[in-house]
Amino acid sequence: MVQGSGGSFGTCANFTASATNPTLYSGSLAGFGTGPTAKTSFATGVGDWAPTGTGSESRTFKISYSLASNAPNSSQGGTAALGFTWEAQNS
Repeated sequence: MVQGSGGSFGTCANFTASATNPTLYSGSLAGFGTGPTAKTSFATGVGDWAPTGTGSESRTFKISYSLASNAPNSSQGGTAALGFTWEAQNS
């Protein structure tokens, strides 16, 4: 999961990674949701973007995945689903 700007829903064309700390998570999907590094609450989430509150601000998140090199051919063309919960808190 990389943070940046540009791109749009369904395409990463024109996406530019943030210059500072672009990578929010790099690991397995299993590690994202379970175990000691699970990202399951605001306190354990990925990133802490703090907009300045002046003017219009936005952030784009690019989520990439890959299959293991030894995954069987039957894995190709399959489907998967994953839900994310976006939470905002004021300081």
